[in-house]
Amino acid sequence: MLFARIALFASFVLLAGCKTYQEHPGPIEYPGGRDPSGTITEATPVPTDGGPVYAEISAWTSSLGASLAPTASIGCLPLTSYDIRNESPRVTLLGEQIADEVANALRAGGGQVVLGLNDMEIRAMQGNLAKITLSTLPLVARYGSRLGCDVICFGTLRHERNVNDTWGQARITVDLSAWDGTANRIIGSRKFAISSQDPGSRRWFEAAKSDSPWDEESKWNVPQPARSFQAEMEVVAGLLCDRLLGAIDPSQVEGNVYLPPADTSRFVRSVARLRAAQVAFASELGRRAQAAEKSGGAIDGNAPLSLVGIEFKNMQAAEDYLSVLTEGLGASHAAQFGLSVSNMLAERLQPKFAQSKFSVKDLGATKWSDTQLIEGELAQGGLINSQLARKALQDAGYQIVIAQRLEKFGDAHVLRAVVHDVKADRVLTTAHVAIAPEFQQDLKKELEVEEYGIDFVPIREVAADARASWDDTYKKVVTGVVLLSGQEGDQKGVGTGFVVSADGLIMTNSHVAKGIGAAPSASFADGSRVPVRLVLDNPYWDVAVLRAERLPAGTHEFAFAQEDQSRVGAEVAVLGHPKSTGGWVLSPGHLSSLREMVQTTSDKEPRPSYLYTCATREGTSGSPVMLLGGKVVAVNSHGLLGQVMNSATRTELTGFAIGCPGVEAQKVLETARNLQ
Repeated sequence: MLFARIALFASFVLLAGCKTYQEHPGPIEYPGGRDPSGTITEATPVPTDGGPVYAEISAWTSSLGASLAPTASIGCLPLTSYDIRNESPRVTLLGEQIADEVANALRAGGGQVVLGLNDMEIRAMQGNLAKITLSTLPLVARYGSRLGCDVICFGTLRHERNVNDTWGQARITVDLSAWDGTANRIIGSRKFAISSQDPGSRRWFEAAKSDSPWDEESKWNVPQPARSFQAEMEVVAGLLCDRLLGAIDPSQVEGNVYLPPADTSRFVRSVARLRAAQVAFASELGRRAQAAEKSGGAIDGNAPLSLVGIEFKNMQAAEDYLSVLTEGLGASHAAQFGLSVSNMLAERLQPKFAQSKFSVKDLGATKWSDTQLIEGELAQGGLINSQLARKALQDAGYQIVIAQRLEKFGDAHVLRAVVHDVKADRVLTTAHVAIAPEFQQDLKKELEVEEYGIDFVPIREVAADARASWDDTYKKVVTGVVLLSGQEGDQKGVGTGFVVSADGLIMTNSHVAKGIGAAPSASFADGSRVPVRLVLDNPYWDVAVLRAERLPAGTHEFAFAQEDQSRVGAEVAVLGHPKSTGGWVLSPGHLSSLREMVQTTSDKEPRPSYLYTCATREGTSGSPVMLLGGKVVAVNSHGLLGQVMNSATRTELTGFAIGCPGVEAQKVLETARNLQ
């Protein structure tokens, strides 16, 4: 009897709960014609009037439509759901249904072009966007322009349970917003709630439980098209063109349009250096032409010259070198990437400038010297400040120059375009479009492809007669090599050193610095002798740094070569002051190894050294090991001795020498500088 009473009481409580919990009054409606179990049912028509949901949507869209221009385009995105069961946003069927109702209500108002979910899905794909990306106000504001709509309607849904501490009572809060991309602001919003107590609310709550195929992370598991970096750059170029055309009237442009390759930093730095070398060459050629005109003779093409710190045997050698650089730069990865970006812009802009000739990269009839000037100014961002460059463009029939460059802010990149009107002598407009963060690594790979710029062109790529001769190099650097000795009367010396800074720092070997003895001094090529003192000694690498009290006027200062210029087979030479020699001796050879292991002391690991085929003698320790032109790749330590076969008494040089790699010598030098 007791159990029966308990069961009766439990039934009463459940019935009472059901009376309060009215989330599902009436039959379930499935607009799509399929219920969650998969059974095909007869679709119940969705009412277009009546009910609180339709009334709220109708009131909001009526006000919104009245505030917009008749020609405005409006895109409707599905609303994003947030609730306690899902930490991340998702799109449900309810989010789609409300978006459809918003679109239908806007269409009923007439006037504007309204794009529904199918249209927006296609535009998201064309904009290289993941559809779920467009879920919050910051994201809509950032990426909404890619959808090509003037206004975007979007919103959120929040599902709450046990509202007002009433068990079983539920509520869905609907928050609608309209974003005006042209004005960059919210122009309308409305918030209302769907209560489980409302008549006909059951269909809305059922839809809120079902995932939508719009959400690529939903359980529907609908395959999504791959998003590529190529597609991203196409989208960015298209958006940039739209923004430029909003500020330029192509019908007012009478001259031609020039679109240089996009500035990708590395490429443009190389262009600027190349242009500097070309200008220097043209200047030297002009100087020699004037001299020839005064003397009545021919232009002196055989005298040596220097361009961007590289010595050349004659004018022909320098011209050949510039040709190699120009061709290599044009074929570089950075140049091709910048050109592809320009072509993307040209494809979209050219049809708009029907009256103008479009040029990408090629300036056409502009003479060679003007081309170098214009491209050089663009590379350095100075076109608007160069009257000569603007005049050259005008003379060639150009009115508009659209210069693009990739700019980096923190970890983000944008593509910016600056439009110059060289005829009116002013900047017409500038615009930029951000590249999506998920493509930053792809962009980084494009921009950081390792390739030689103007400073690092391998010698082997230059014609043989373009290189400086060892005679030229000797004359250029000999004043920077010194004989190191001890006592005032000791003129034989114990080793060689070379000047590495204008304030008197000299690099030599550690064993030379230890062997100098009292009153150390350095003897220079002009015959002067200057006291020196030890600054830093590094026995492991067998290098030391000394300081001279002063340097004679005109003393050459040696610089170290880039590490990647030290290559097996590279032509090098040792320039030192051997004992029993009345002057400096230069011994050419080739780098044979970059990792010759040398045992320094018994308690330390062997150190890696450079091995080269330069004949050396006692006294050349501490000499610079140079490339053609004078850049230092190593500090010479000593030659290698070997046993003559079948002889126990004779030894001879093997023809090899070893030295401390330049990169390690530079580290010691930097430490010495910090000690001063």
